[in-house]
Amino acid sequence: MRIYEPNLKLSNEEKKLLQLLSRLILEHEGYDCSNISDSLIPLSDQEAEELVYLIEKLIEKKKFWHASHFLDHVTNMPEDKEGKLAKQIFLAGYETKKKQTIMPSYRWYEFVIRLGLGKYIKQSQSFRQQKIEPMPYDHFLKMEEKLFNKADIPEEIIKSLIAEIARLREKVEMIEKPKSSSLIKHMKKIQSRIKDEDNKTAITVDLCAAITLIVNYSMLWTTRDWGVTGTLSTLAAVHMTLFKAN
Repeated sequence: MRIYEPNLKLSNEEKKLLQLLSRLILEHEGYDCSNISDSLIPLSDQEAEELVYLIEKLIEKKKFWHASHFLDHVTNMPEDKEGKLAKQIFLAGYETKKKQTIMPSYRWYEFVIRLGLGKYIKQSQSFRQQKIEPMPYDHFLKMEEKLFNKADIPEEIIKSLIAEIARLREKVEMIEKPKSSSLIKHMKKIQSRIKDEDNKTAITVDLCAAITLIVNYSMLWTTRDWGVTGTLSTLAAVHMTLFKAN
C-alpha cells in the first residue's frame, strides 16, 4: 500500500522544541522511550526555562486545542451519539481550506471507518459499497516512521518510539479511551515537573510522548490516512505515560 509524502508544517517554535526534546533524550545515558521505568532527566535552569516557554507556546495554539478536544471526543464513541461532537470538531478543521473536493459527511465517514470505528456510525448503501477498510496497524507504523523522519527526529529515537507505539497496539487499535485524553493536560503535566524549583527534571517517556504529539497533532486535518495516523499517534502518546509496561 502506497504511503504518500506527509504535508508536515511545523512552526519555528515547534522545530526548536523538537530539537531540544531530542537532544535531552539523546544526552541521557541509557535512554528508552518505553515506560517500564520513570527515568529522570536533570535539567539546567536554561533548559527548564526554554522548555516551559516553548510548551506554553504550543498549548496556546488554536489547532492544538482543537486536536486535544477532538481526541477527547473521538475516543468517547459510541457514547457520544455516533461521534457528533467529534464530527463537528473534525469538520471545523477543514472550514478554512479554500477547496473542498469531498462532501463533509463522506469525509467524516471515510475517516471514521479508516480509524476502525465504522460500526458506530450509520452509512448509506452507496457509501458502504466503497468498501473502505480500517487501516492495518503495521501500515500505520510505517506511516508514523515516515512522518518522524520527515520531522528530522534522530533515528535512535524513532526506533524507540516505533517500538513503544507497537507495544501499545491493543490499546491504540481498539481506540481505548485513556484516563485522561487531554493533550493540553498532558503538556501542562510536563510543565509542572519542569517548574519545580527544588528538582527541575523531566521523565524520559514524557519527552518521547511530547515528540509524538508535536509531530502528529497537525496531521489531523490533512489527508484521510494522515489524519488517521495523527489520531492513532496522539492516542498512543497519551497512553505512553499512563500505562506501565508489563
